[in-house]
This record gives sequence, C-alpha cells and structure tokens, in this order.
Amino acid sequence: MTTDELRAAIVRPATRAGLTVEGSLLATLTADAHGRSGALPLLSHALLETGNADGATHSPSPRSRRQAVSRAPSPRPPKPSTPA
Repeated sequence: MTTDELRAAIVRPATRAGLTVEGSLLATLTADAHGRSGALPLLSHALLETGNADGATHSPSPRSRRQAVSRAPSPRPPKPSTPA
C-alpha cells in the first residue's frame, strides 16, 4: 500500500464519521504503518478503540467520537460502590 493509499484509508472513514485527523497524527500513523504487513487492521482497531474511549459498547454518538478523537482519554473516577 502506498503512503497516499494509507493516508486515504485513515482519513476517509474519519471524514465519513464527521471527524478530522490532525496532520501530525496522520503523519505519525502513516510513518508507523507504511511498509508493515498487517499494520492496517491493527491501526483500524486502535482508531476504533479511540472512538470508543467514552466507554460505549456500541457505536458512540458523533459528539462523543469527536471528543474522544480531539483529546487524549483522561482517567475516569471510580464508580461509587452500591451498598450490599
């Protein structure tokens, strides 16, 4: 896969979801995956998990996807325990 094809494989799904990929992130992802056999499925999985960083088990809302991609995930406070 050429560098341009790899960029398109990263950017097109994000664009369809109403998201943008920052230039520096795109450059890093492309450089890390270019020339590595089997890198695209791993990259795809990592990006999907980033999109699900809000804890959703199903497809997150466009707003939560934008938030997950636009900022690094922060640790969540522990959930309060329920009395037994």
